[in-house]
Amino acid sequence: PGAIHNTLETIRVSELRPALVACIPEIWFAGGAPIKEAYVELLQYLDVLSDASKIMDAEINSTLKIMSKKVAALENNKRSTLANLAISYYGAKTRATLALVLSSLRLPVPDKLAKAINPTTSYRLNLDTDAWPTAKQWNIE
Repeated sequence: PGAIHNTLETIRVSELRPALVACIPEIWFAGGAPIKEAYVELLQYLDVLSDASKIMDAEINSTLKIMSKKVAALENNKRSTLANLAISYYGAKTRATLALVLSSLRLPVPDKLAKAINPTTSYRLNLDTDAWPTAKQWNIE
């Protein structure tokens, strides 16, 4: 017999379909973000940043280094869109993690993104703070 996994998978959809939810109860459907072809890669990046500390068999510092390379390779307009999608459709922890990645690359963090991060909330990612010196600026531990 095959192994049974007790994991919760997230699938981002543009429209929630109740019949689908009833058939597959172990999958959480996240709505909200517009799923356009131009946004798919950026939404995937944000999904990784959102769940970076939960990725099995991956160390958070390594994951963020990989994502930093991917963000650095984006054109300025795509990085701007990435920040806008984070502000509009993702939680504060994801926005703070994106700000960390941008600031660690010495790229500008859009004011709108910085203001969308609650300064009184701490985000525990269990990072190596020596490897991520700007983590305190974004209240990331």
